[in-house]
Amino acid sequence: MKDFIQQSIQTCSMKKRSSQIERSLLFIKLLRTQSKRIGSENQSFLIDSDTQCARTTCTQPIAATQAVLRFPNHKIVHYHCKTKYEKELEDRYKKHY
Repeated sequence: MKDFIQQSIQTCSMKKRSSQIERSLLFIKLLRTQSKRIGSENQSFLIDSDTQCARTTCTQPIAATQAVLRFPNHKIVHYHCKTKYEKELEDRYKKHY
């Protein structure tokens, strides 16, 4: 009986330590993700009368009052051009590789 209890305590302790380590690693991952998000939110870009949509077939200039998206490659597109621009990027990637 004593051996069983000792073994059970060891198993519980090991599981607890493992859970604590996993929790700490997940917390670190959360902090890194939040840091990246804050860093990207603090980046600004200028839209003037010469700013064009990065989508190759879009001929409309970007107005200061329009909703826009900035991609990780720093290209700016109209919100309504997002899906088509993503498709363009995907096609370019496929041709390149």
